[in-house]
Amino acid sequence: MRTTATLWTIALGMSVAAGGARAEDSSGRFGLGADTSLGWNALGTTDAFNLDPTIPGLSAVFHVSENFGLQAIVGVGLFKADEPDDKTVTWNTALRGLVYVPASDAVNLGLVFGVGISGFRINPEVGSHTSAIWVSLEAALRPEWYVTRWLSLHTQIGVALAFVDDELSRVLPGSDDGAVGANLFANANLIGNAGFTFWY
Repeated sequence: MRTTATLWTIALGMSVAAGGARAEDSSGRFGLGADTSLGWNALGTTDAFNLDPTIPGLSAVFHVSENFGLQAIVGVGLFKADEPDDKTVTWNTALRGLVYVPASDAVNLGLVFGVGISGFRINPEVGSHTSAIWVSLEAALRPEWYVTRWLSLHTQIGVALAFVDDELSRVLPGSDDGAVGANLFANANLIGNAGFTFWY
């Protein structure tokens, strides 16, 4: 949460000197920034394994056409406790399609459809678990505001479905063998799902 809020502050500060922007045709444009995929916490991993609820990552976006784009997200988290061997590594990746619907001169309403692969490795283990990997599907609304031609800010809210094996599902809250985890309004908070993109 603090990391994403800091990134927002940096992005806004870099755009102070720029003029107004329009959500114009961006066909062929490429963008780099920060974003969060929604599949990470679809399983309730935050409660079961005491992990961060979101993992902000590096985002790369390419506008294939005026109304469609492709996005890749890669995020990694590392937490190290006081003990030398106590550490947790988390990672979250996603490949998404973005459908853009103009809402105003400076705002696009994006529809997100994607697939993600997430996982973690923990030491010491929780129960018999030292690591896990799962696949997720996600769909979301992603309003995006073009502060300038070169910078856009966004947030997102949606639903994620995650698919896990029997062993992991037994330690997840409210799950049975071979669980399919669902998170409606996944990671639903303004700052936690906020991000930015610098356009080139």
